[in-house]
Amino acid sequence: MQIRSMTLLAAASIVLVGCNKAEPWPEEPSSRPVKVMTVIVGEQSFTRQFPATVEAGDKASMSFRVSGRIDDIVVRSGEAVEQGQVIATLMSDEASLIKAQSLAMFQLAEVQFERAKALIKDNVISAQSYDDSVGMYKAAQARYDQSVTNYEYTQMVAPFDGNISLVFAEDHQWVNANEPVLNVQSRELLKIEFQLPDYLLFSFQANPPKRAQVRFDSLPDSSYPVTFLELDTQSDLSTGSYKVTMAMQRPEGSRIYPGMSGQIEVEIPQGTPNSLPATALFDCDGKQCVWRLNDSGSIEQVAVTLTESGEVESGLADGDQIVVTGVDSLSSDLKVREWVKEQGI
Repeated sequence: MQIRSMTLLAAASIVLVGCNKAEPWPEEPSSRPVKVMTVIVGEQSFTRQFPATVEAGDKASMSFRVSGRIDDIVVRSGEAVEQGQVIATLMSDEASLIKAQSLAMFQLAEVQFERAKALIKDNVISAQSYDDSVGMYKAAQARYDQSVTNYEYTQMVAPFDGNISLVFAEDHQWVNANEPVLNVQSRELLKIEFQLPDYLLFSFQANPPKRAQVRFDSLPDSSYPVTFLELDTQSDLSTGSYKVTMAMQRPEGSRIYPGMSGQIEVEIPQGTPNSLPATALFDCDGKQCVWRLNDSGSIEQVAVTLTESGEVESGLADGDQIVVTGVDSLSSDLKVREWVKEQGI
């Protein structure tokens, strides 16, 4: 009995010792939790082709400011003109006569005004007479100035360097003021217009294409780069599409003219670029830098170039992950893991 009691006591002691043994603490992870974001640069894109037409970069419908009979249309359709060059004239006999008459009346009024100034000082004439003289002088001056302007309006000059595209009138034809006589188009700048389907509108607005090229039906072996100019925000009532205007410089010696048709190929970015928060940026040798996560789970320092709105121009690519908080306390090759907010119980 005594031996059995001692055996039970020893077993109980072993159990108690086992129960009191402390459990080991779990090992802390070797990586540091950081808050990250995924970068969207907008590098990924898809290509679409649209029918396009050529328009003049600058064009003007030219008319005379006064009515009259055309004396001479100096230029013809397709002819090159320089800024300030006379391109058409009205018969100016009547305008010249009116200018001469108004000059004579102005000179007479000026003499009478000078005489009145001398007489009013000696109180020879009344103040009323002097005021009448002043009024007639100013009215005569205004009529003369207007006659000079009207005479100048009998000449039409080119507003810019370009080409005559259309001529609507003929010599000796009577034209009213502001009635179109001819059109002038610029030589250097061309506009390329096409219709954008409505389902691409928002993508196009958020990310105007960085690259596009046009190929003309009459020049199938050549393509030309174009740049985005503007997007109409009101749709065409018949098609529901939106007009997009691109711009290109006319290549020297090219045979590209307004009215020609072709195909424009546009790269439309996928996704809207996001802006990097200020907390993700730090200075490194005078440049803006971020911490980028690499495939090994550590971070590396990367210099970036940003737009005014904080979007990435260079240094990062779509899908890159960067640290956005606590960047000043990090160092290269540090092992990190994405911080995940714990859910409350």
